[in-house]
Amino acid sequence: MTAGILVAGSLLAPQGLAGTTASLDADLKEDRHPSRTKMVQAAPTEFTVSDVVGQAGQTIALGIRPQSVGSPEDLFAITGLPPEVKLSSGSPQDDIWLVRRKELTSLAILAPEAFSRRFQIAVTRVRTNEKPPLTLTASVTISAKPAGSGVFTSAGQPRPRAAYERSAGENALFDKARERFKTGDIAGARAIFEVLALKGDPDAAIAIGETYDPIVLGQLYVKGLQPDEAKAVAWYRKADELGDQRARTRLNALNQN
Repeated sequence: MTAGILVAGSLLAPQGLAGTTASLDADLKEDRHPSRTKMVQAAPTEFTVSDVVGQAGQTIALGIRPQSVGSPEDLFAITGLPPEVKLSSGSPQDDIWLVRRKELTSLAILAPEAFSRRFQIAVTRVRTNEKPPLTLTASVTISAKPAGSGVFTSAGQPRPRAAYERSAGENALFDKARERFKTGDIAGARAIFEVLALKGDPDAAIAIGETYDPIVLGQLYVKGLQPDEAKAVAWYRKADELGDQRARTRLNALNQN
């Protein structure tokens, strides 16, 4: 990729430097004459970025918010990522990640558990036929995952399974939630599972954890649904407290993912 120079928020290609330099010199000369007034109109904001703080080993959402300006296929270049860090979408090109506008909202950072660092990224909307490049920056702080966090071993006495028996109506609800989950109605499934889990149903606690589990959701191929590892861990821990022996297996799988 050809290097460029960032001037007033825009990445300028080398072939345009001569004309740009001349233009800047003219502007500077004009500023020395108070009698001459320039009208500067700010370009509309095409996207916004915000600083990010997260924990390694988890999915960390990037704070990039595209506005209603521009095509969903507009290409964005993200630079400044350390080699150990990956993005959930897009394609890496040497030290640059290329992402389309439609992928920005769900874009997330993936870092190994031992990773701990603060760095700055630059997000550039690549030049189009109608508009010059536009670059914004953000700070990213990732802390290492504490040793042993979320890890459950098979050693020690397992918790006794909670003595919870579903009624016939609750069995029907549980089966309905399972069917919704399989057909992609994740929100509907969660609503039912959560009611049962809060009553002390271990199976429901496991089931709602699965609706957030990145491993499980990755096998379903549900488009547009974002996993939440922290919530999955919380519900699996709830299931473990209720004595479901599957919970520790799920937690260890997440820890190794």
